[in-house]
Formats: sequence, C-alpha cells, structure tokens
Amino acid sequence: MRGKRSLIHVAVVSLALIPIPGSAYAQESPTGPSAFLVETAGATVGSAAGFGLALALSKPGECGDDLACTLEKIGLSLIVSAGGAAVGDIVAGNMADTRPSTPGAIAGSLAGIVAGFGVVHLFSEELDLTRSDAALFVTYSLTQGIVTALGSRIGAWLRD
Repeated sequence: MRGKRSLIHVAVVSLALIPIPGSAYAQESPTGPSAFLVETAGATVGSAAGFGLALALSKPGECGDDLACTLEKIGLSLIVSAGGAAVGDIVAGNMADTRPSTPGAIAGSLAGIVAGFGVVHLFSEELDLTRSDAALFVTYSLTQGIVTALGSRIGAWLRD
C-alpha cells in the first residue's frame, strides 16, 4: 500500500509543477540557439528513424552486383530520411513552440542529403577515420539533422 501511496504523491506533485499557459510559471518559447538545438534533435532522430527503417525494408545488400538496384534502394532510403528529418524537426519544434518553418525544414532536409553524404564520404574515404556502418549512420543522421534545423531556422527568420 505504501508504494501505491508514494506513486500517487509523485503524480500529484508532478501535476502541480506543470506550467499553466499564461501563468507566471509558464516557460517562454525557446529562441536562438535553444530553438536550433531542439529542432536539430528532432530532425536527427527523424533522419535516423527514416533512414534506418528504409534501409531495413529495402535491403540493398540483396542486390548483389546490380549497381542500379543498390543505388535505387539507397536513394529511396535517402529520400525517406529527408522526410523523417523534416517531420522530426517540425514535430519537435511545434512541441517546444519554436515556430519552425515547414518550407525551411523541407529545403534543409533535402540539402541535408547532400551534406550528410559529403560528410560520410569525407570521414570514410578522404580522412579514413572510420568505416564502421554504425558511426557513418550516426554521422549522416546528425549532419542531416543539423542542416534541416538550419533550414528551418533560416525560414523562420525570413518569415518573421
């Protein structure tokens, strides 16, 4: 019984601490670097989810030596990652009330494909830092997330 009562106390205290819109305790909307970080996090998670899901479903490794098949499946994964990054940016931004720019997020996510691909190439081929699929996956997703959030914040700046 004591465990249930403690859980109820935690729930009541937690509800009491939730800011009420318009109250003196309500938090202001994040702006500047805070808004950028919120949107970067959302876009990075969206990019990783989209890219990972598309790769898992399309299975480019099953193409064998067929280069056209491999490029088609990886290309589809890149497009899905762009959609995931844009949606992640917009959802995270709306949840945190950063007022994200939908056109900016879409443009940023498309530019993020090129930037992500470029950074992955730089790390794996030019600098020979890593060839780990996991590290390159994180590098691509983070780069796309940053560029997507940058596009959204530029779009918001132009809009406002």
